Amino acid sequence: MNRQMRKQGRRAGMTMIELISALALFVIIFGTLMIILRAAMHLWAPEQSNQQDQIRGETVMDILVSDFYQGFADNGAAVHLSTNEPSFVLDCDTNTLATAAMDPKIVLYFARHASPKIASQDPPMRASLDAVFYVCYSNCLSRHVYPLQYDSWTDDTRKTLGELLRERYSQLSGEIQDIYGWLPSGIPGTSEGLHSLLADRCEFAALAILPPALVRQETGSIEPLVILDRCEAFALPDILDVALVLYNDEDWNKRQRILNGTLPHEEAERIQGFLGKLFSKRIAFPAKGGSRL
Repeated sequence: MNRQMRKQGRRAGMTMIELISALALFVIIFGTLMIILRAAMHLWAPEQSNQQDQIRGETVMDILVSDFYQGFADNGAAVHLSTNEPSFVLDCDTNTLATAAMDPKIVLYFARHASPKIASQDPPMRASLDAVFYVCYSNCLSRHVYPLQYDSWTDDTRKTLGELLRERYSQLSGEIQDIYGWLPSGIPGTSEGLHSLLADRCEFAALAILPPALVRQETGSIEPLVILDRCEAFALPDILDVALVLYNDEDWNKRQRILNGTLPHEEAERIQGFLGKLFSKRIAFPAKGGSRL
């Protein structure tokens, strides 16, 4: 009886051949699962990147739409065009942006109703308006919002909206290099106003549609409306068309190779129209109290 139990005990374990076979089968199954998982990750990563770009692009458009819908223009400025400064400026010449990508460029600015989030160094002189600036720098798009402030409250020294915007524009033009010093660290270099980086690796363009009489420079057009990508106006445009192209790392590298001429010409022509993700929006301003939709 004891001898029979000892034989059964010796046979209860796995032989070396069985152990090696089981280990080999485990390696094959595990390797197959890793291949499937890797393929799934390759499929999931671009989709996640596309979703992030979609969210980022829609967020930028929502911010711009919100600013424009809250936009304010000096309605009386058209009566004194020769003395007042423009209250809406668009300088989005795509040729200029392409040749001066490394230079900070204020592409759009106007006034909007004030937000309590915007800090002011002199609250008693704070107007009920904010100045909004959209800036392109090294293929980045950023937004800067400053409180508009009067020098005094007397009617003799109170300045028009266009003059307040021009003063703030001059200050921002001088400080913009210092402000962009916070890009690597994410910490603004100024305590006043609100500064945010909206998108990197992007291209931005905008067109304004407005009556020629409200444009500062002579257009020579007899049409009731003119379409401009570079203008200074004394009122907000009737329509603002905005386009934003976002690039992921792969598309951005291909775009840079196309610009540098290091990509074969045939391949560049074939793919350049498919690089990046385009977002566009037409914003109609209710100039006469109409619907914002």
